[in-house]
Amino acid sequence: MFESAAIRMPGLIGDRLDFGRVLEAMLYYGRVHLVMDVGFFIGAYQQLGASRLEALLKHDLITADVTPEFAGVVGNSTNGVVTHTPVFARFAGNEQKRIAHDDISGILTGMLKRGDPLVTRKDVDKILRHARPTEYKKILGSEAQAQDIFKSLAEDSTTLKLFAEAAVNQAAANAKWHQIQAADIRGIHLEGGGITIISPGEPAELAGLQGKNVTWSSVLAKLNDYAIDLHLARKYSSDVISSPEVASVADKRLDLSLNRASRNSERIHAFEEAVFGNASYFGGAFNDGNISFDDALKVIDKSRKFRQWSSSLPPDANLIHEYHTALARETTLGSLPGSIARFSFFTGTGVLVDAVMGSGGLGTTTGLGLSVFDSFVLDRITKGWRPNVFVENVTRAVQRHWNR
Repeated sequence: MFESAAIRMPGLIGDRLDFGRVLEAMLYYGRVHLVMDVGFFIGAYQQLGASRLEALLKHDLITADVTPEFAGVVGNSTNGVVTHTPVFARFAGNEQKRIAHDDISGILTGMLKRGDPLVTRKDVDKILRHARPTEYKKILGSEAQAQDIFKSLAEDSTTLKLFAEAAVNQAAANAKWHQIQAADIRGIHLEGGGITIISPGEPAELAGLQGKNVTWSSVLAKLNDYAIDLHLARKYSSDVISSPEVASVADKRLDLSLNRASRNSERIHAFEEAVFGNASYFGGAFNDGNISFDDALKVIDKSRKFRQWSSSLPPDANLIHEYHTALARETTLGSLPGSIARFSFFTGTGVLVDAVMGSGGLGTTTGLGLSVFDSFVLDRITKGWRPNVFVENVTRAVQRHWNR
């Protein structure tokens, strides 16, 4: 169920990252790949510090691509016609010192120095040793390919409206999003490049929002993020954990590559609501300062057996049901007399059989092979692990910070 995930966190430099999403993914997934653009990298550096960011990228669950660019959409006005074009921009230095286009370390160092003059290239190089410096055009295949995906999405009126609705709903709870659905809105690709939007007004105006800056430029920027996430889902064959707005549109469009990640995110939040009483217990605890980064990594390291178990579940499994079923098996086995409990196992069909541990391995009175046993129960007994250990470890770590 939770085999691998890829995360890209686009955002403006200076924005605080929802870094709890990364730690939450590490808690549940067997492998996590980070696509760190310049905004993600700088945000992580500023929030975690150099040593903790290095520790994160060195973690055996993590692989990472680092690009000096950020994805965006620029608007141009020519003869009263506004067009929108996706771009990948990067810091080029200043008039006194230009930075080479392919100097990834230099670009990241230059951007970090704007907030902290004491940052050195050596600091950045030390971190980059644990990641793969690259560019968006290498990740995506080519900028032209990325622009083609953006163009096809922007020209689809239904998709355009879905992103506009998601944007206004995020801006205000009272947004009249249904008025966007009823409006005649189209995206048209013009010769020479760029998308122009034919619409009765900006999204905020159509939704009756006052003082909210929801424009077609900002809507198309999210649509561009979505186009990139679609590509990443195919490239990495992973659950791509998108921003909430992008995930909501993926659900409505039924894009299976992104929809699977959204469903798994809902399963995780439902599980945390059921066992912790909070739908974003672990990631939210980090974002709220209720657990430190170092302690979060310790909990993640202690949760390897839980990840192995959850990754072995079928893709459509109900995590809460599987957890409680495992606990029920634990309770049943614990109630048996000691001499029986040590050597009795349930088969996959729930039939209790006797087993004998000997030098020849595992045999049964019914002649059944090991493959028919519930391997999760067998693993628990032979290795001393039980599923609620995971919940106890997470709860103990978070509450220790609450009680300080």
